[in-house]
Amino acid sequence: MNLPSDPANFEELKKLLEKQGITNISRDQLPQIEKLLSFQKPLKSNEVPKDFEKLLDKEGGILVEPDPCLVIKYKERTGCKVFVNICTHSLVEEPEEKELLDFENNHGVRVPMSVGAVKEDFDKC
Repeated sequence: MNLPSDPANFEELKKLLEKQGITNISRDQLPQIEKLLSFQKPLKSNEVPKDFEKLLDKEGGILVEPDPCLVIKYKERTGCKVFVNICTHSLVEEPEEKELLDFENNHGVRVPMSVGAVKEDFDKC
C-alpha cells in the first residue's frame, strides 16, 4: 500500500485528515498513518497492476475510482429530483445472462456492481 509521495497528494491526504480532526501532520509520520488508516489510493481503470490481487482487503474488496458513463435523472412523486450516476471500471465485470438457480432455473441477468456513498447536491434548475 503506497501513500502519496508527491507534495500535491500529501497535501490532499493532510486535508482529509484535518477534516477528521487530525492536525499538524508531517511527512515523516506517513508510515504510522498508513498503519492506522490503511490508506489506499483509489485505482483508476488504466492503472490496475497485473498483481492487483495483492491490494484486495480481507473481504476481497478494493478501492476504485470509477470511469463516468451516464446519468439517469428522474423526479420522485414528491417533486424531488434524483440523479443516478452510472459508471464503469475494468475491475467490475460486465453484466451477463445466467440461469438463476434460486428462481427455478429461469434466465436472468447478473449485474455485478460497486456501490458508493450517497452524495447530496443541488440541481441548478
